[in-house]
Amino acid sequence: MAAWKIPRAAGASILVLLACFTNNLTPAAAADLANSCCADLEERIAELEAVNTRKGASKVSLTISGLVTWPLMIWNDGAQTGAFVVSNEVKRPRLRFSGEGKIDEDWRAAYVFEFGPNPNPFSPMDQFAFDGSAERQEMRYSFWSLKNVHFGQLSMGLQSQATDTITEISLANTSSVMTPGLPLMLGYVSRGWFMRRDDDGVLTGLRFGDILLRGRTDIWGEGHRWNVVRYDTPSLAGFTLSATWGEDDVWDAALRYAGEFGRFKFAAGAGFAQWSERSVPNIRGCARPQDTARIDCWELGGSLSVMDTQTGLFLNAAAGVGDDKNIEALYGNAPDIDDTENFYYLVGGIERRWLPLGKTTLFGQYWRRNMGAGVLYTGARIDATPLGAHAFISGAEVSIWGASVVQELADGVEVYASLNRTQADISTSPTGGVPGSEITKIAPFDFLFAGMAIRF
Repeated sequence: MAAWKIPRAAGASILVLLACFTNNLTPAAAADLANSCCADLEERIAELEAVNTRKGASKVSLTISGLVTWPLMIWNDGAQTGAFVVSNEVKRPRLRFSGEGKIDEDWRAAYVFEFGPNPNPFSPMDQFAFDGSAERQEMRYSFWSLKNVHFGQLSMGLQSQATDTITEISLANTSSVMTPGLPLMLGYVSRGWFMRRDDDGVLTGLRFGDILLRGRTDIWGEGHRWNVVRYDTPSLAGFTLSATWGEDDVWDAALRYAGEFGRFKFAAGAGFAQWSERSVPNIRGCARPQDTARIDCWELGGSLSVMDTQTGLFLNAAAGVGDDKNIEALYGNAPDIDDTENFYYLVGGIERRWLPLGKTTLFGQYWRRNMGAGVLYTGARIDATPLGAHAFISGAEVSIWGASVVQELADGVEVYASLNRTQADISTSPTGGVPGSEITKIAPFDFLFAGMAIRF
């Protein structure tokens, strides 16, 4: 990713120059601007550099980077069609400030601030109204780190837990349109399109966001960004081990690998996370029975990517599984409550430079989630009565499949398009248990999103 690197001395020079012009914008001052202000500009810069030298402080760099991407999304729920300019929930826009200070030959200190637009999870995104909420800004990262070339890196603050991106590993340029977060394009928390029954075409009051994701994160097995302490080992024979703890309480660990064998490139990773938080909000969306505020759930996830460097053919595969020990209590210990869920996805295609502009990435994707008894992002039961069947969800199968293309136009500039179909079968029962379940088929939901991404 391209970036602007601004040394501290250069930044001071810019500030001095701005101050000079700000204080001398009157007509009289403009006449002798060169004599009264800018003539001693170099002298002032030299003084600032001399101060740094006398203090003996290491210079800390500043790197500005980011991503701008806003696609058009066209959708059809089986009876109604619409189009919105939306935030790319697969890879959101962001602006990053990062820097590093060299302590000695072995030690370095660094920092990261990153923020970007984040649609309000409670704002409308459905067949009747849409609020992009581009004005709402989210702090994505804010942490410091201390790194030693022999011992690894320690970091603390708002950052990725060890399992963040563990199910998103890809050697091809697919991340603008395909990660496990693809369902976020259909909604999350209480935001998202309403589901339409397939048999009679009735639009229900239940949203895709109610069943596609758990909590305020992606699917089980995929980590997120929290306030944590993190440690990363140095790379050893292509392997890196990471571990985090925080958020009262979550801990996780992940192992990653990258290497080449002949004409093939490999990248893979796997991680495990345990959640036993007592506080509010319930950031993971684990079940929270009324008689206790404690949650108790775990998740395991990983991914693999392989690319043939001669042909450009590639394959990505990912999977995750989670278990929630409080779901049975949440549903009053009804018979045969399903307290596990899993997901997997496959991406396969080819990446070649057919055009002089840059590489073209063509691929197909398949995403599937199998869930048990329904749990909202709050940890409460999902009310399934809007489906017109039984009171509670006892299980659901949701799949998304489609085809995508990403075309580079220049270094850091690309256009993309992804066409997808969503299919869902939801099982409901009077108790939330498997006995007495009835399947409600949801009408296919098709969506196309296309736009441009600019990385700087």
